[in-house]
Amino acid sequence: EERRVAQMTLQGRKTSISSLPQGRCPVEVVLLNNAKLQIAVEGQSVGQVVFDQVVSHQAIRQKDLFGLTYFARSGEEVFIDLERIKLFKYAPIGWKEVPEKNRPPVIFTLNFRVRYFLEDMNQLRYAQTIHLYYLQLRRQMKTGKMCCPESVAIQLAGFSLQAEIGSLSAEMARQKYFLPENFLPARVVHNLTNEALHQKLTALHISHAGMTRHESEKEFL
Repeated sequence: EERRVAQMTLQGRKTSISSLPQGRCPVEVVLLNNAKLQIAVEGQSVGQVVFDQVVSHQAIRQKDLFGLTYFARSGEEVFIDLERIKLFKYAPIGWKEVPEKNRPPVIFTLNFRVRYFLEDMNQLRYAQTIHLYYLQLRRQMKTGKMCCPESVAIQLAGFSLQAEIGSLSAEMARQKYFLPENFLPARVVHNLTNEALHQKLTALHISHAGMTRHESEKEFL
């Protein structure tokens, strides 16, 4: 029954007071593409129950490379123990309690993340695994969590443009078709003028013409 309930919410049905099965608690999982999955689990469940449903939903094969995180009270993002510690030990106060009438339930938010980074990226055997690694490393580069020289950040942004927009047409190249802050860390955006960034990134984007999304993401890694 628990698997059936989780599948229903993964397909897009929102967890609410009226739809939350008795004895179940709501978990929201933020994926690497920022999509959100809502899952109903028993209050005594461990994280593996949620993780298995997320992995199944995304059809992930190299699942041992990933995990689930939550934000501790300190603000630090921490990986949860999927097997030994029950979810309510991490969840916010009131998560297991039945909400009072006309009050929404307390939702426990988890994040799907890459847990183990491989030194040899050739060990990423599937295009989907490469895509998920790309999404996390792109996020870390943009937010400044992955520190790299300005020149490297600009090179990486060029691959991101190709991966996410595709080959650049001559007509699009004459326009300002992207925002530098969507592809670069703030320190790089602040160091160069908007015009200079557009010129550099557009030139890089043009140079990657013909590369597929998979090829571009692999080059990013």
